This record gives sequence, C-alpha cells and structure tokens, in this order.
Amino acid sequence: MDQWEIQRKAEDVVSKAEQGDLQPLRDELSSMSPQDRLALARAAEQLNERHRASNQDLPDIQIDVQKDWEGKDYLNDVTVTHKRAWYDPIRLFNDKTTTDVFDESWGERLSRWVTQYSPFHRVAHELDKASGKK
Repeated sequence: MDQWEIQRKAEDVVSKAEQGDLQPLRDELSSMSPQDRLALARAAEQLNERHRASNQDLPDIQIDVQKDWEGKDYLNDVTVTHKRAWYDPIRLFNDKTTTDVFDESWGERLSRWVTQYSPFHRVAHELDKASGKK
C-alpha cells in the first residue's frame, strides 16, 4: 500500500474515531498486513496529535510499537482515551476512559514468539542458504 493510500485511510478512520466511532479503525487495522498496519497506526496517531493541538477534548489515539528479535517494529496495541459523558457518575472520580481498539492476534504473537525463541529457527536463520554453513 502506498503512502497516499495510508494517509487517506488514516484521515478517514481518525475523523470517525474522533466522533466516537472506533469500529472503522478496528476493521482497517485487522484487515491489513503488519507493515501497512504499523504505517496506518503511526499516520493516525500523528494526525490525531495535530487535531488535539487545537482541541484537547478530542479522543487521544495511542499506539504501542514493539520490536521483534530481528529489530523490526510491529504494532502491538492501539488504545483510544476519551472523556466520559457529562451524565456518567464515574466522571466524579475519573473523567477519562480508555478503550482498547486493537491487539495483535494470538496467532501473530505465537508466530513471533516461535521465531524469536525457537533454537531451530535461529540455527536455520543463521545458516548460509547456499552452503548450509554458518
């Protein structure tokens, strides 16, 4: 996916998330490749930060980026923090609430864990493809 398409999707999902509809952001992140997912999440977070510079009452999109054993970044978590409604009695104690929008799937976590900690994978990864030697 090219940068223009990422930016267009980020603008779309951020505008909906700032209005309270988190489902489009959730759907887009779940349907993308890990690289596109990370690019969209970063673009959405940056766009949201620019919007919040002029209006602090907008929801705050926060991403958690981790590194795998090869040092590559991957999107681990996306949360949105927003103010509670004026009629919510819990607001007397805590006026903000956080909604979990995206978590990396268990299959992706298991795959990442296996490739990170499996000795067989590391040995195979370190061998030269042509000669079979280190």
